[in-house]
Amino acid sequence: MKGYTVPLSPRGIANLAPPPPWHCAGTASSVEFFTDPKAAAATLPYGRAPDPRSAGRGVAMFIHRPYSATGRECLDPGCSRYREFFDNLDAHFHGTPVAWCPYIDVDNDAAMARGWVQGFRLTVTAVTPVLHGSRPQQSRTATPPGNGR
Repeated sequence: MKGYTVPLSPRGIANLAPPPPWHCAGTASSVEFFTDPKAAAATLPYGRAPDPRSAGRGVAMFIHRPYSATGRECLDPGCSRYREFFDNLDAHFHGTPVAWCPYIDVDNDAAMARGWVQGFRLTVTAVTPVLHGSRPQQSRTATPPGNGR
């Protein structure tokens, strides 16, 4: 069986994500936020530490991306376009400031497979930024604390 990602097939062309290089573009909106530093620290893996100067700072990103890997994306454009939401939290790794990404949501299984290859923990969900003035919001079933719902 051949292929870069699952599902493998005899000719190696059934994979969810083709092999790199992946050429991405996109439109992004970002929102800086601050959360409880203890909550942010609870998401950090072993070896990472909270950034003592950030007070729980993070950046949420909403991105609509087309990507190309095979040059044949025009045959199935739905496979090569997706939306994603992710957040980055300020952290330290061996004393060096880093951005830790605890959550990524995508709305396309090919994007999810590429994220697995890159080591991200992705989930497939509906990612729809809703614009109210200039404030994008993600449509999710979870209600943020203090939202009043």
